[in-house]
Amino acid sequence: MITKKLIAAIIILLMIIFPAFALTESDTTVLNNSNELLHSVIPVEYGRSSFVSRINDRTQGKREPVGLLLSGGSARAFAHIGVIRYLEEKGITPDYIISNSMGSIVGIMYAAGLSSDQIFEISTSLEISSLFDITFPVAGGILDSTKFVSFLTSYIGDDVKLEDLEIPIMVVAEDAATKRQVHIMEGDIFKALSASFAIPVYFPPVQLYGHMLIDGGITNLVPLDTAYEYSSTVIVSTTFYEGSGLNLRNPLSLLNIAMDIGKRRSGARSIIDHPDAVWIRCDVEDFSFMDFDAVEELAMRGYESAKEKEKELNDLVRTDVQESSASDSQFDLLHQKILEDYSLYDIVIPDYPSHQLFFGLKNFAFQKDLQNLLRDETVLGLRYSYTNSIFRLSALGGFGIQSSTTDNGYPELYLSTTLSLTESTMITADMVTSFERGMIPGFYYMGLLRSRQQPVSNMVVLEEFVRFEQQYDDSSQEFESLFDAGLTSWFRGGPSYPAKLNATLSYQSTQLFERHFFNTHFDFRLPLPRDFVLSGTYSGRFAFDGAGNVPFYRSDGFLSTDSSLVGQGGASSVSNDANHLIVSVVNFDWVPESFRPTAGELLIMKDTSMGIFGQFIWYERSQASPYWIAGARFSSTVSLLGLKELPTSLYLGYDSLARGFLAQFQFGIGTWE
Repeated sequence: MITKKLIAAIIILLMIIFPAFALTESDTTVLNNSNELLHSVIPVEYGRSSFVSRINDRTQGKREPVGLLLSGGSARAFAHIGVIRYLEEKGITPDYIISNSMGSIVGIMYAAGLSSDQIFEISTSLEISSLFDITFPVAGGILDSTKFVSFLTSYIGDDVKLEDLEIPIMVVAEDAATKRQVHIMEGDIFKALSASFAIPVYFPPVQLYGHMLIDGGITNLVPLDTAYEYSSTVIVSTTFYEGSGLNLRNPLSLLNIAMDIGKRRSGARSIIDHPDAVWIRCDVEDFSFMDFDAVEELAMRGYESAKEKEKELNDLVRTDVQESSASDSQFDLLHQKILEDYSLYDIVIPDYPSHQLFFGLKNFAFQKDLQNLLRDETVLGLRYSYTNSIFRLSALGGFGIQSSTTDNGYPELYLSTTLSLTESTMITADMVTSFERGMIPGFYYMGLLRSRQQPVSNMVVLEEFVRFEQQYDDSSQEFESLFDAGLTSWFRGGPSYPAKLNATLSYQSTQLFERHFFNTHFDFRLPLPRDFVLSGTYSGRFAFDGAGNVPFYRSDGFLSTDSSLVGQGGASSVSNDANHLIVSVVNFDWVPESFRPTAGELLIMKDTSMGIFGQFIWYERSQASPYWIAGARFSSTVSLLGLKELPTSLYLGYDSLARGFLAQFQFGIGTWE
């Protein structure tokens, strides 16, 4: 019965969701070009005359233009930042830029007037993995880059077009509809950026001017022939891929190598055909295409590789073009504002609506945000989400498994909506329908109003919140409610010492304001020498009315499944005359930074830690010493392409309250998730 119900729920969810994706499809006919076979060698161009005119305006006919070609290379393309830094030191500003794939990210930001230092600051200010969403390839790719591109374009301006940038730039893409190369020199920056690195399978194609555009680096990472159409003086920065040490019998590794062979060979032929180009071969060919957290080293290697070409670069005429780029102070103000807006809720507001459909996982009991205290399960199933500039919708249908019991999974449907009232204030509504006891459904809903401020900088966040939760327990046929209002704060240290602290004070009331409690919570994470980390939490809940039965919630951090604890404070509560419930947790872990095993460069294990833990609870009036759980734990984050992450943890230990061995495997959780 459960399986049939789950299948029916998923079918209904798909019937609702797939039309939303269908609405995004449109005619891909290109009206101004033929897709005849012999025309496939002729590029389709947009904005060429303006592009040429702008180059001539820069040189005034007094010198040969200097071109800069920035190749693709996925994460390795961040080496171009170091190359540009060296060119700046030499006083060489290109008169035009040709770019494709991830080289276009650096190229467009540079063309917009940002310096190499500013581009580096942007590229290292956020965890890039937080800017991508994973999805079924309904639209053509498994990753949605809407947030990532929105973050980049926020530094350029929403209304700025490609032809408005200070340095003329061409983005080279390929058209899946006509099988022709497309040269984009004007138009929407958001779409040009999205198309530039739309690697097939990984990212969806981008519709622009009737084309279905994909990554131009698929056919040639180094389109030097195109660069030489506008000048005989060209600097080319390449970020090829060696892939040494890979297991060539691994099908994932072999697929990546197979995709690389053609574009590597075409790029090499372009360089051979143009020996007079100043070729900066960035020493990053041993990096994986998904090393997105190695921007600093990639940029440094790009700089050193450019420095090796000092003689050839000295022979070039100094362009001395005075750009009207923003000053450091102007950039700092904009950069600070963007990071502050992001750090309030750790989200980027997308410029375009986005849809994602994929397997989803939500762990109600262990999460950073203050939500869903009455729920105690992990839900795994099919997830759909829709996001625009002010509204987010998420639907998750699948199986729910209680953290505190060993019951079999049961069908569950979870809906969540969030509305941004202002940049700092959001209202969230959650609804859950579950079938834990046959055909009679359990029901849960939650409303949360929260407002966040940053009184000092983005290192400190304060939140005021009001939350009301209520659920119907189908086993006891009773309602349980929780009102929670208070203040929470976060402190997040900088790169030099990334310590993290969190504290919460709140008033809580249960049973529709019949019971009243004072709630406190504190957690911390302190890096230590030699890759060790000390972390821990404290939670204290105290009854105002002296009636005992202080509620226990799984998010308090004590992992025991003992029924006398788990049921305390609920609708069918056990009797306990103590007016307090205190939990303390201490973890001591080793986090080796160099441990990053991969599976065919598709999956990577990062932030892996292993260590010991101790958990202690005081919740009985006559209790002289705490009940405790102690043991070992292993945690790691499984990352897809270095862009989308799933934290996992395994706890093994002894539970003195349940008087037995404890083993828990948890997905999608973490103190700082």
